Amino acid sequence: MKSKLSKKIILINTKTSIKKTLELLKKNSKKVKFPGLAFIINKDLKLLGVVSNGDLRKLLSKKPDLELEIDKFAIKNPIFVSDNKRLEEAYLSVISQFKKRKISEDTSIRCIPVLNKNKKLIDVIDFYNLSNSFKITDDNYVAIYGLGFVGLTLAAFVASKNIKVYGIDKNRNIVNNLIKGTPHFHEPELKDFLKSSFNKKKISFNTKISEFPTKHIIAVSVNINKNNNKVDFSNLVKVCKDISKVLKTNDHVMLRSTVPIGTTRDLVLGILESKSGLKCGVDFNLSFCPERTIEGNALEELETLPQIVGGYTDSCLEKAMQFWGKLCPTVVKLDNLESAELVKLANNSFRDLSFAFSNELVNIADRFNLSLNDTIKKANKDYPRNRIPISSPGVGGYCLTKDPYLMSFPYGSKKRQLKLSYFGRKINSNAAYYPIKIIKKFCDKEKLKINSLKVFVIGLAFKGSPPTDDIRMSQSIKLIKKLKNMKINFKSWDAVLDKYNYKDFNFVNNKNLTKELDKSDVILILNNNQKNKEKISKIFKNSTKPKLIFDGWSILSKNEILSFKNLYYGDMGSLSSSA
Repeated sequence: MKSKLSKKIILINTKTSIKKTLELLKKNSKKVKFPGLAFIINKDLKLLGVVSNGDLRKLLSKKPDLELEIDKFAIKNPIFVSDNKRLEEAYLSVISQFKKRKISEDTSIRCIPVLNKNKKLIDVIDFYNLSNSFKITDDNYVAIYGLGFVGLTLAAFVASKNIKVYGIDKNRNIVNNLIKGTPHFHEPELKDFLKSSFNKKKISFNTKISEFPTKHIIAVSVNINKNNNKVDFSNLVKVCKDISKVLKTNDHVMLRSTVPIGTTRDLVLGILESKSGLKCGVDFNLSFCPERTIEGNALEELETLPQIVGGYTDSCLEKAMQFWGKLCPTVVKLDNLESAELVKLANNSFRDLSFAFSNELVNIADRFNLSLNDTIKKANKDYPRNRIPISSPGVGGYCLTKDPYLMSFPYGSKKRQLKLSYFGRKINSNAAYYPIKIIKKFCDKEKLKINSLKVFVIGLAFKGSPPTDDIRMSQSIKLIKKLKNMKINFKSWDAVLDKYNYKDFNFVNNKNLTKELDKSDVILILNNNQKNKEKISKIFKNSTKPKLIFDGWSILSKNEILSFKNLYYGDMGSLSSSA
């Protein structure tokens, strides 16, 4: 270790005199990488001080006794970096120490010692080279707070546009895996985007905030308790307080989280101003710029979808337009923050409500044993107006299950302000249990006890197309919990989650899938991944016992299934058996 260091720097001990130090600096000026600097160490290589040519010149002007030990005149607390820091963290650490000591970043200091936790000298780094790698211009450094689906896909996308991104998440495991290049959810091309940005040094991840980004994008979740209608703003409040600690003049805070209308102005603005001491619209900028991408196709939609922006002031709006204009093909400006907040909520609530229309029709279809989705498809055929979405066993996912509630309760409201979207959400939530109604009809026809059945659930992710591994607010999981409460035996499988082991869901791997499907009395297809069709088609055959196949998304051929002996076909609205 010492011999390696001796090639880079001059090493002395506490007994070295001023005279000897001068001689060593002169003698080794062309032999070491960093001349003009001597590091004082003990026998364990613990760094005790540093002295430079400049320090010696000042000292010599005072005409000291040259036989005195140099240790008495050395800098005892030199700028350093810890050996456990990545290069960018090392750069930020040095800059922070410069600021505290009022040293310009353009200082002539180049050699920075690297120390372990015991202050042992491990190595030295060249700050000049480090600075050239990581020095950021004002418009070229974006911090993204919250590395879930919204935050991480945005981070990968922004970094791909040659903009430096600093991703922050409180979950250390998520951050550690991202540093290794492993995202914590499935999203097409995400891993490749991250790898490319890592190689170009355009993205980094940490659990700690940084004072250097000039643009702060908040992408943390805001949830609502549907039992008491209380919105949980804790994640948002925490991030706003953190940003306030590093907020600087001319910085721009952009809220991307989906929030109740009025949140940006009435909550976020107040925290940022009160905690930072800065004035919004004068010292810093604030805008609302919602995310509207779909899981499974997020990176493409970030490239193609119009970006909605609303600003606190005209100047805030203009700066938001400039930023997103570099990233998106179209930027749509709204008159104010509240209009921008409403756009995201209205988009998702409208989608949820349109699904609720179809899912409510199931009640009529069930009464007359009608295959509702077949009816809907024929109603839509060549008809140019009001295309009706197909019905499904519930509508899940993180956004559609909460946004209608968030829209119904603007910030500060204790009572629900909207009715239609609220009741539409109730319809979609209850639709998840419709398969159980079909199972009961099947049992009645075959005189079977429902808790004697072996049920197999296909599709745990909240949707199948585009494919995702997201099981948050999955209606399949909700149905499984109901099966558990009813003490019905069940197993499950998912086309995307096949590499995971979900013990709570009795998850079956691909190797045993066909065997388990054969043994089942009831098969429930609960999302629309196309691989579901491929897998289940392999078991179509005459059965020695009654078997129900529930086609929740109408992806199978009803006629094909009913051509086999003892098979039942169920869907949203009907139950049919083979002749």
